[in-house]
Amino acid sequence: MKDSHERLFEYLKSKEPPAELLNSILVSVKGRTSSRVLIVRTVVSGALSLVAITALVPSLLIAQSEISRSDFYQFLSLLLSDTNTVMTFWKEFTLSLMESFPTLGMIAVLGSVFVFLVSVRFFIRDMVTIMHQPRLGRNY
Repeated sequence: MKDSHERLFEYLKSKEPPAELLNSILVSVKGRTSSRVLIVRTVVSGALSLVAITALVPSLLIAQSEISRSDFYQFLSLLLSDTNTVMTFWKEFTLSLMESFPTLGMIAVLGSVFVFLVSVRFFIRDMVTIMHQPRLGRNY
């Protein structure tokens, strides 16, 4: 035999929430997003992009000095000047080219470019958010 509280719930009709409840909750949560966090995140991503673009210059100089020390230019000029010899000894040439490739300099250059692009992406996203929130910036 069913308990009395189970029978009670059988007779109660469940009410459906209003259709606009989810939308109003989402608008309320979005409206309560902390503006300080957004501004701090924007400043940090902007500063990081400046640091990354500044670090690009020394990393390019390091890569250039590694290229000149490793005779990488000479192997490339051999590829362009004497292609028949290169095609004859392509395995040895490929290994020599790979050994003389300035790995650390290229990692530094590509790393600073990657950090710059990611930080600029976040900076632009946050700036667009700030510009479109009436409380934080002008609504253009």
